[in-house]
Amino acid sequence: NDMARMVKLADRIHNLSESPMANRKFQAKYIKETQDWYVDLARGTVFEEDLNRELNNLIKVYENEDYDR
Repeated sequence: NDMARMVKLADRIHNLSESPMANRKFQAKYIKETQDWYVDLARGTVFEEDLNRELNNLIKVYENEDYDR
């Protein structure tokens, strides 16, 4: 269902934007899940650019942190 897909993507984008505040274990899990499932789900939708941007932002935060919260 397209409506459920859009809601799921919007929720993932929001959660990605909040994930830099989470611990590194959660961030790693969220990055992997998003890459494995949501990038393809977002392809060709109005959310594709936003999802990729938020994912890349979280990856940068994850890669630049040198401590565990």
